[in-house]
Amino acid sequence: MENNKKNILVIYPTPDPRKEVKNVNALLPASTLYASTPASYHYNVTLLDTRLQKDWKTIISELSKQGIYAVGISCMTGHQIMSASEIARYIRSIDANIPLIWGGVHPSLMPVQTLKNDLVDFVVVGLGEETFLDLLNNLKDQSKYPSIEGIGYKSKGEILVNKERGFFDLNKYPMPNYQLLKLEDYIVEDTIPIFTSRGCPHSCSFCYNLVFNHKKYTAQNAEHVIAHIEYLVNKHNIKTIGFVDDNFFVNKKRITEICEAIIKKGLNINLNSGCRADYLDHFSIEFLKLIRKAGFNAIYVGVESGSEKILKEIKKDITVEQVLRINKKLKTAGITPYFGFMGGFPGETIADVKKTLKLMVKLVEDNSDAHVTQIMLATLSPRTDLFEAAKKHGFNPPSLLEQYHVFNYEAWDDSPYPWLKDDYKKFVKEIAYIVTWLDSKNMLGTGMLNTFFSRSLGFIIKTSIKLNLYFVIIHLSRFLKGFTKIKFLKNIVKAILKTKH
Repeated sequence: MENNKKNILVIYPTPDPRKEVKNVNALLPASTLYASTPASYHYNVTLLDTRLQKDWKTIISELSKQGIYAVGISCMTGHQIMSASEIARYIRSIDANIPLIWGGVHPSLMPVQTLKNDLVDFVVVGLGEETFLDLLNNLKDQSKYPSIEGIGYKSKGEILVNKERGFFDLNKYPMPNYQLLKLEDYIVEDTIPIFTSRGCPHSCSFCYNLVFNHKKYTAQNAEHVIAHIEYLVNKHNIKTIGFVDDNFFVNKKRITEICEAIIKKGLNINLNSGCRADYLDHFSIEFLKLIRKAGFNAIYVGVESGSEKILKEIKKDITVEQVLRINKKLKTAGITPYFGFMGGFPGETIADVKKTLKLMVKLVEDNSDAHVTQIMLATLSPRTDLFEAAKKHGFNPPSLLEQYHVFNYEAWDDSPYPWLKDDYKKFVKEIAYIVTWLDSKNMLGTGMLNTFFSRSLGFIIKTSIKLNLYFVIIHLSRFLKGFTKIKFLKNIVKAILKTKH
């Protein structure tokens, strides 16, 4: 470390303390890395990822002996708030004078409530790259606080939130400072996620972008994106890059420039990203073949529901027919689709969920390469349209920061949503799990027996849905849960395979 630079600690708390995370499945904390990059050129920034660095208390304690100028903590709505609070509480116990700066999605959506917590001194609202650095540069001069756009703070017992900063030119920071972490700890199957744009111009009622970026959009130019890709390929031997932008495909011209440059430079890279169904429906087959040639072998499509009623209520602005069309179109282009689904929306019925299940079956029958996800519980992001609709259905928003930890996409049993009745929860809880086997691609292992088991299970699930034999699926789900949780089924499979040799 350079002695003339102040020490800044930036922390990415464990998103779900209940789950054990190992290097083999730890995704790069991209948003935290990007937000820390500008500050890292002016301060000694230590990025602490408590998913991997289990000895985080020791790391913080040792760094405090050298002096910590400020701590930045990032968190989403949900369990990550509890992890963040535990860390902040520990830092307070070591040195109560260290400023605690919270940022990320949840503090940005709920700055006033977040600042009411004693473990919070400042909040960075919105994109943190320039706001975090500006705050650090003026941290010791309270007279400057009112002029720092994008922060919330406390002054003489009053909570103040300044005007939001808005977007900055993403080309100012072509790529994050990868020196802040051990990149090899996050290279899962030679894959790395990157941002090339921010924001989304659409109105999905559940999306945090409605408040976080106010439906605005900005992007890096193609030249900087290509330079970033070349760096990862040539320096770190990355084989797959996932674009984790809120909406990567907004600007078709930019995407065309990126893909044509990748092809021209001969970069041998696999690419994946999310894309809206209506975009894919409007894209020509020639364009899809172009992005496939550039390396796009997979695209995630957020469908959410197979019910037209629900799609309209959540302002998804897509139709079931569009989803069915693009499924076939992607197959023609040689791109594997991953279709994502959610449930638990206000006003959603079991009949709506059954429409989703019927759509899933149709997708995998029309395209043998298609994947479908489990049905996730829709998470209420504060201040979104869905959040406001939930209040009309009896939802009582938490009054304290730490009470938001109950928001979790798998919490069907512990959901704080009063509109979810017992019969609905009982049905969807079982169905949500079993549909991961519907596409016959969820494997317990390798080998012919596993393939046979997966395909047989997929056939049973699809047939049961088509014949409305949902009781079969529910019993099958309970059976599988009991075995897979204790890994007993894997052991049985291994034993059977062993006896055949």
